[in-house]
Amino acid sequence: CNFRCHYCYVGQQMSDSERAVVNKCKYNPDEFAKAISKKRLGGTCVFNFCSFGETLILPQNVEYCKKILEQGHFIGIVTNMTITKHIQELLSLPAEQLSRLFFKCSFHYIELKKQGLLDTFVKNVNDAWKAGASITVEITPSDELEPYIDEVKEFSIKHFGALPHITIGRNE
Repeated sequence: CNFRCHYCYVGQQMSDSERAVVNKCKYNPDEFAKAISKKRLGGTCVFNFCSFGETLILPQNVEYCKKILEQGHFIGIVTNMTITKHIQELLSLPAEQLSRLFFKCSFHYIELKKQGLLDTFVKNVNDAWKAGASITVEITPSDELEPYIDEVKEFSIKHFGALPHITIGRNE
């Protein structure tokens, strides 16, 4: 992951060397596409695509997401919306595929602010919306976020026209 959020079980429980390990997928994107055909699965499905850390940091994850959409399925991608190159690659897909793409935008406000990535987050969220994908801006409440509540609310209304959804982190 490219973040170190104080409430994240990935960041808290893994060393930097453990975080750097990239597990290989058993099946390549084309094999994966065959496995998830509508015929094989019995119809259209909704996939939730989430990695152990930032989902779109690995280029091959974009290929797997594309295969899901090419098969005619829906997909929700959990992402902190900071990997612009990969987001833009997904946003260049045909409109019909974009209509089945849903970004669950993890609004890690403190970390985005600390790393100077708030503008990147806003641009990518709004680009996804304008391109025809669905989005939800989701924030994880924590004691450390409490001093920023008014700031987060003002920021959200200004840039997204709504307050973020609240999501609870969980240790699986």
